[in-house]
Amino acid sequence: MRIVSVDIEHFRGIESLHWSPAPGMNCLIGPGDSTKTSILDAIELCLNPKPYTLADDCDFYNLDTSKPVDIMVTLVDLPTAFLSEERYGMQMRGWNAETLKIEDEPNEGLHYALTLRMTIDASLEARWSLYNDRINAAEKDPPTLRYKDWKLLSVTRLGPYAERHLAWGRSSVLTRVGESNSGCSLQLADAGRAARKAFGDTNQNIFKSVIDRVEILSRKFSVPVRGGYAAALDVDGVNITAGGVSLHDDGLPLRMLGTGSSRLIVSALQHEVGHQHISMIDEVEFGLEPHRIARLLKLLKTAPAGEGASQAQIFITTHSPVVICELKAEDIFSVRSSAGVTEVKSISAAVRKLGTAQRHLRGAPEAFLARRIVVGEGRTEQGIVRGLDIP
Repeated sequence: MRIVSVDIEHFRGIESLHWSPAPGMNCLIGPGDSTKTSILDAIELCLNPKPYTLADDCDFYNLDTSKPVDIMVTLVDLPTAFLSEERYGMQMRGWNAETLKIEDEPNEGLHYALTLRMTIDASLEARWSLYNDRINAAEKDPPTLRYKDWKLLSVTRLGPYAERHLAWGRSSVLTRVGESNSGCSLQLADAGRAARKAFGDTNQNIFKSVIDRVEILSRKFSVPVRGGYAAALDVDGVNITAGGVSLHDDGLPLRMLGTGSSRLIVSALQHEVGHQHISMIDEVEFGLEPHRIARLLKLLKTAPAGEGASQAQIFITTHSPVVICELKAEDIFSVRSSAGVTEVKSISAAVRKLGTAQRHLRGAPEAFLARRIVVGEGRTEQGIVRGLDIP
């Protein structure tokens, strides 16, 4: 499964964007505030529906709520079951890999494609649905995916901190590595009962005066008392869930590891399930030394173990010259935003000779991260420019 088209309108700093990502690595580079992270946010919002998603006026371009936020993501290489008419066969579209365009009907020679749409209007309520021109022309509510199918299409995102992915939480990558947590609910229920019993065996005298007073007042106002009040552990109040079960090393939670180490572990886990899910890493260099960055990128670009497995589709952002040096030109995309129009351009597609582009990427990676560059003849001119760089 991979993304072949991203369309964003009126979302945060993006008034309009159309982009056809590469099937493998997609490294977004560009100066600050060029909407790189907003692109990842839009993809994540569209593919990870949450009933408790609360939008804000700040999610609208220029705070203008009169125009709805509209995000569409088109996927190919879908699970075979999706193609049946009982599932989503009637909503399929066609993807032309040569022209990089979507056709509304899945004709011969085209890849089956499914477009997912998320909109947010002035009510700040997010709505998810399927999209094609036929659905858009119909005068009825558009269809949507089943909940279990959303789980198959959801993306995994690694932000600056990786603690939540080191526990068996609802959206944790750990839940996708094993996929079989059928016995977890029973174990958590048993743990709750054991906690209640252990609390009951402790010294209850510290609560006695309060309990006696409450029981007297209850009887005084004719509130039934069955067998006498007591202080007991309310397991619902303690909230024992799968998110409280985390990885430990000799009793030490892995969330206590350093930022770089925890991100490396989670990235490796994402890679393990990468052939099934799309992964995103914001600021891939965060907390990592240059040699660990190189090792991580090498891992991400290799296909996971398993028969028929291919390289996963990965979206990353970076401000690090080290990352640019370690990647190939076809992996890097330049993001530029002007008056709300965001353009994502492939470095390899913008040059005549790929080898020349690769040489410049590794020789002067800092130049690709700046808004403007100054070309000087030698080190003397470079020193003069540095001296003129006054804050």
